[in-house]
Amino acid sequence: MTKKTIRYNGNDVFAPLNFNLCPYEDIEFEETKNKIYDDFVEVFQENLVSLLKELGLKFIELKWFSPREYNYAGDSLDLIISIEDKSKLKTAILKNKNKIDELLAKNTSYDGYMSLAVFNVVEELKCLKENEGYKVDSIVLNVLLSPLNFNENFSITDSFINSPTCESCGNTLEDEEVNICQKCIDESSCTKCGKSGLFEDSICESCFRQRQFSFN
Repeated sequence: MTKKTIRYNGNDVFAPLNFNLCPYEDIEFEETKNKIYDDFVEVFQENLVSLLKELGLKFIELKWFSPREYNYAGDSLDLIISIEDKSKLKTAILKNKNKIDELLAKNTSYDGYMSLAVFNVVEELKCLKENEGYKVDSIVLNVLLSPLNFNENFSITDSFINSPTCESCGNTLEDEEVNICQKCIDESSCTKCGKSGLFEDSICESCFRQRQFSFN
């Protein structure tokens, strides 16, 4: 019988790591996502697979999620797993009971926020025993994965692939084949005749043509 797979938001289970790229404007979006994925896999996947196995869980894959709109959600590198051994999982949860209860107590509902987490380890273990479609609580899983020290060993900004920028003003270039934006070209003046609108090597097209003619 095929085990049910469960998908977790990476910003929850790998916290305090956060994979949301929305605040960063001057990066190559898809290339950066691929680089973050590759770097994360290189740093963590082997140990992640091993730790999950010890917890009675099976690693399936890591998968990017990016919303169509950023109003209510951000990017995340999600973890997909299945539950293989509930006995091992129960032992791991009990071993981390104090830390789990401490974090769950800080995540209760309040005005304007509804917590979807369980109240404590007792409730989590009851769900584990009685619910056929049991899913490990995200906060519980985050604690169980904390030995990997995600935030200490990884920073998404180290994997950023920055968009090309204008050498003069620093603004992002739309054309990767040039190194100066059109605005700076239009506002600059020829070093030879003073005319605005540069063509090549800091001179205008007229002076460039004259230079070509003199070389010939």
